[in-house]
Amino acid sequence: ESALSPSSRPPACVESACAKTATAVSALDRRDLACCCIPRDGWLRRHARHLVSSPWFEGVVLVAIVVSSLALAVDSPDVDPAVASALAVADNVFLAIFWAEMLTKAVAGGFLFGSNSYLRGRDAAWNIIDLVVLVMTSASLGSTSGGAARVGRLGRVMRPLRAIRRNPQMRIVINALLRALPSVSWTLLLLAAVFVVWAILGVSLFAGTTHACNDASVDAKDDCVGWFGGPANATAAALLGVRSSASTLLFRPRVWA
Repeated sequence: ESALSPSSRPPACVESACAKTATAVSALDRRDLACCCIPRDGWLRRHARHLVSSPWFEGVVLVAIVVSSLALAVDSPDVDPAVASALAVADNVFLAIFWAEMLTKAVAGGFLFGSNSYLRGRDAAWNIIDLVVLVMTSASLGSTSGGAARVGRLGRVMRPLRAIRRNPQMRIVINALLRALPSVSWTLLLLAAVFVVWAILGVSLFAGTTHACNDASVDAKDDCVGWFGGPANATAAALLGVRSSASTLLFRPRVWA
């Protein structure tokens, strides 16, 4: 009679099973949410999936990568200030396009959870490279010198690598090289050992044999001491602030190198 009363508790095994089921359902619910807040059937996620699957989506991104790489090739320390300002604005526009691409894919398939998410899907390795390049490039915003600027320049230099994933043939080549690395590593190790042996032998046999004195009249190392004089050329005379002539002598120390 007490076992059928409403106040009786279920067995411990039943409570444990219910708790595990609730945890599993909660995990599945999280996987159905993109960025932990956008449901699978929401209008934003549906539009994002439609945009990502569109044939012109990757084409627009590829054109942006190519144009930004060309702009990076044009940029130099000696470029005209007006051109430099235009390149800076264009770089920010390209950065915004690449961030929009990443966010659209994260919304469409999820960022972390799910088998087709941005960081765990089929192209997770390439997506991680894209994300690293974006973060490195964004780290230099508003800085023109220092470590942040160097990190940003490195990110912009790595930007052309993002075009590899858009070319199936290039991806096949890269994947084949990566899969062959474990086997090729032993060959590289053998070559490194051979190079080290020959490098040590070369240093032992030829160390110092190609050295000479900067005074052409001295042949022996023991005689390459003291100072010697010679006519001063135009460059040396300009650095010393004297008039260059055939009678101007410039004395310098003898060096065996």
